[in-house]
Amino acid sequence: MHKRNLRKTNASFLNLFILVMMILVASAIARGEEPKKTLPVGLSVDVRWEIDDGKKIWKGSFRMNANTTLNLDRSGSGLDHKPKLTPFSLKYRGRTFGGSCQFEETLIQKEPQPSICPPLLEQYSGSRSFSYSPLEQFDWINLFLRRFGVPKGFMPMGIPNAYYEFFAGGITGKIVVHGRKRKIVNGKCTYEKAEKEIGMNEIGLRFPIPQKGPMKGKRRWRAKLDGPPRNFSIKISEMGMKKEKRFRPASVATGGNATYTISWSFEEVSPALQIKRLQEGQWADVTDETQTVVVGEQVRLRAFAIPGSDGLQKGRWTIPGKTVKQFIVTHEREQIAGKSIFLKDEDLKKPEILFYWWDKSKKSFSVKYKATVQGKKMTGETRFDVKEPNIKIKTEIPPGKWIVANTPYYDPKAQSLKDYVNLIYDPEDKSKDFSIRFSHDPLSAQFPGETQYVQIVQKLSQREKSDYSCKEGEDYGGIDMTYPYSKDPVTTDRPGLPMQFDCLKRDKKGACVKWDSNAAADYKLQYETKMKFEMFLMFRPDKPQSIFVPLRVVNWNWIADCHRKYPNDPWNWQGCNITATRDREAEKFPEWDHVSPEEVPLKPCKRNPPKEK
Repeated sequence: MHKRNLRKTNASFLNLFILVMMILVASAIARGEEPKKTLPVGLSVDVRWEIDDGKKIWKGSFRMNANTTLNLDRSGSGLDHKPKLTPFSLKYRGRTFGGSCQFEETLIQKEPQPSICPPLLEQYSGSRSFSYSPLEQFDWINLFLRRFGVPKGFMPMGIPNAYYEFFAGGITGKIVVHGRKRKIVNGKCTYEKAEKEIGMNEIGLRFPIPQKGPMKGKRRWRAKLDGPPRNFSIKISEMGMKKEKRFRPASVATGGNATYTISWSFEEVSPALQIKRLQEGQWADVTDETQTVVVGEQVRLRAFAIPGSDGLQKGRWTIPGKTVKQFIVTHEREQIAGKSIFLKDEDLKKPEILFYWWDKSKKSFSVKYKATVQGKKMTGETRFDVKEPNIKIKTEIPPGKWIVANTPYYDPKAQSLKDYVNLIYDPEDKSKDFSIRFSHDPLSAQFPGETQYVQIVQKLSQREKSDYSCKEGEDYGGIDMTYPYSKDPVTTDRPGLPMQFDCLKRDKKGACVKWDSNAAADYKLQYETKMKFEMFLMFRPDKPQSIFVPLRVVNWNWIADCHRKYPNDPWNWQGCNITATRDREAEKFPEWDHVSPEEVPLKPCKRNPPKEK
């Protein structure tokens, strides 16, 4: 074909196209079609990755939900043109973009170096809501509807019949996520605070306008990443414009180490309220479902409004049962403190909440979140069956008698031997070197986890009386020695009342083997120590981020009362005794702010009885 004839053919086609368009425009004007003034937008992005470089593994996720409302740009669409014309393109603009996002990531060494360190190198976790508004001069949130209304066969090559094109820049902005990073200090592994900056800078969508139904869609693909992602921008298209290349994400059939999922909708969505639970790093919809949890298992819930989490107003949780926000044990300056933190009113008003049940229920607990969504009062609900191990504490106080005995202790650091002559309870069965023993049955396979004992000294009172003075002291609510008291299924205790003594004979190692408890310098007529204990049995399930919670408790008393009429008389301790109650269901957490002392500071007695004649 000659070039001259080709030019004539193109010119004829163009003239025909213009003529057809004029006819269709005139027809559209006659019909008087008016575009919608607003269009809602809902976007959801989910990115997951697991990147193995041979030595380390990055594993993480990024989730984002956002929404906005676009307004018709009449000027940008040419709707106000005179004479009136039907535009080939409608333009919608948005001024804000709001929603929520969550980021989770761990970096683990496959073979920890040095070997004494844990494999975890870094860990980050954070979620936040966002509201992005570009400056007025920037036109960064746009939707174009290209609808020509021309039969497909009449369209020039490369131009689709109808498509929509959406673009938004600066979706989430820059977000700082906090975490921790491993470091080595003085040959020991520890963790320091760390942070990362992430964000989603833009989203672009270009898809055909469906002949029927709303403009919505969902796409998922695998990708090969060289390193952990920090920018989660996405541009995806199913069409090209003339010579323009289709912008599609790089996708791989096999060998991918990341999965991208995006869903979108440009349609009116009826408001709804969802409750999601964080499980294994993913937010799962548990609305109107029943979950089974174990006491001490972390429950992290979040309320979502559809469309858009920023549509939640005046929300509040209702959570029945015995719950706790956290149980914290701190060690500072040789002191140990334990405290349970409970949910407060401000916690119940936040869309996201974290807590633990610490007592079972015979029926399901109904957890509700009530809020106003787009001016409508709504309620989201989910249910939980709370279970706990059915184990009890068994207590044994063996038959025996009270004696004065020496339990010497050799201090390897000081390389010295120290005698401890105490009044103790001595069992008849010499294989039982304890005053009281606690035990429980093993955990069943239904409740994998671990147990521990925590002993609180409810009250420690001491009194010393002589023929000329009286001193006494008290201490309340301290922990007995350390936390925990024991992690074994069986544990014992053997308190003693220190006695003054004169050593009459020592063995080859220097330990006192014969003593006189009626020391010449001892003018006391009474030694008395009364201790009231609470022994807690606690349980922690084998679940991520779980905590120890109390199951059972035993109250027991140890009373040592040495008295005599005159300083030269032998001591009488017939009033000494050990008692214990049956175990019962724990009704509180063990709490303390100090370690209970072996001996309390003594002050003059409040009432000093007259000296006996």
